[in-house]
Amino acid sequence: LQAFIERDDVKVCVPMDPRDAFYGGRTGNIVSHYDVKDGEKINYYDVCSLYPFTCKTGKYPLGCPEILFDPEDIEKLCPNNDISRVE
Repeated sequence: LQAFIERDDVKVCVPMDPRDAFYGGRTGNIVSHYDVKDGEKINYYDVCSLYPFTCKTGKYPLGCPEILFDPEDIEKLCPNNDISRVE
C-alpha cells in the first residue's frame, strides 16, 4: 500500500471544506458567523434557489417599452414619484 501511495501518478485529494462554497462567482456571503442574542431570530436566504422560483412566478414586461419624455405623462404614471416630498 505504501508503494502505491508513493507513486507520482496517484493524486491524493484532501477532504472538501464546506466554507470554500461561500467564495467565488455570485456565492459570496455577507456574514459567515453571527452570535445570536437572546430572543433574536436570524434568517438565511438562498438567493440562487430563489432565482428559478422568481423566474417561474414573477411578472415580466412584454412588448416594446414606451419612452416617456413629457413630465406630465410621468406624473400620471407615477403620481407619488417626487423626492422633494421626502421628510
